[in-house]
Amino acid sequence: MINQIKISGIAVSEGVSRNKRRYLGVELEKFTPTLNGRPILKDHEGVTDNVIGKITESIYDSKTKSVKYSGWIKEDGTGIIEKIKDGRISEVSIGAIAGKVVKENKDDEIIIPIDLEALELSTTPVPGNKGTSISFESKKYSNEDLNEMINKYKKEQISQSYDNSYKIEKEDKSMEKTTDKTDSVTEESKMDEMKKELEILKASNEALSKEKAELLEAQRQEALKKYEELCESKKISTQDLSKATMEMIQFGINTVKSLPEAVEDEEVEDEDTSEDESEDEAEEKVSIKKPIAESKSKTLKLDTKVSEEFDNYVITTEDVSGHGVALYKNY
Repeated sequence: MINQIKISGIAVSEGVSRNKRRYLGVELEKFTPTLNGRPILKDHEGVTDNVIGKITESIYDSKTKSVKYSGWIKEDGTGIIEKIKDGRISEVSIGAIAGKVVKENKDDEIIIPIDLEALELSTTPVPGNKGTSISFESKKYSNEDLNEMINKYKKEQISQSYDNSYKIEKEDKSMEKTTDKTDSVTEESKMDEMKKELEILKASNEALSKEKAELLEAQRQEALKKYEELCESKKISTQDLSKATMEMIQFGINTVKSLPEAVEDEEVEDEDTSEDESEDEAEEKVSIKKPIAESKSKTLKLDTKVSEEFDNYVITTEDVSGHGVALYKNY
């Protein structure tokens, strides 16, 4: 026969605990239903071997402002029931989490837990909260009773584990959906920003292209004007280059530049004769360029021989250095 005992007592009361937690009655009243169905452990050690019982009922006493409980504990081979019976273990301590904690004063060391939720109830020789208790009612159970209780407990644990797993999985999926939705919104926002930037760049590029085309056309017109001015200065006819490329216009300019300058129709004086010209041709050019004026010289009377010899010559005594006469051929 294995012994199992029913227990009951006070889990927590209003007041300040040894770990400087102030438990308010209004918060303990909200906390009470969360204690029902929680496991009973040894020394808050949350491992499987430390589970020794379960809370089957929890109520809030508004007069004493305390949370009362009842449940059962079974022997686990460590003499736990004997320790409870002989008073070595006579108190309990709650294990809970708070939704938030507050202080009455900024510099106050004591904190007030709000929205408490029970996790477990532990047997302890030194409780954190004064006024807790544990009492027992011994009862012997048959092996059949114990097996039924164990199976029931296992089913409850499995059901609770499944519920927790489902809740966790549901929360994870919810978080995944939220994350996916957030990521989707973020990606769409980034895409919109990129589209706007692309449109701005496209408009800027079109403006630059237009400005470049206008500049090139202005340069082309300037080159056409220069080409026409060069043709006019060289007195040559212009070609129609209005549809020509800049390269062709520049080629035309360079070609016109290489041509010699236009010359006015004037007589070219050339006192020198080329080596290939005959003496008569040279003399004829000189006579054309510088016709001889009527001579101011005096005609001398020469004998016939001399006269024939110097026929068609003019004899002068003017502008002649030294003594003698000068002879110029008369045409």
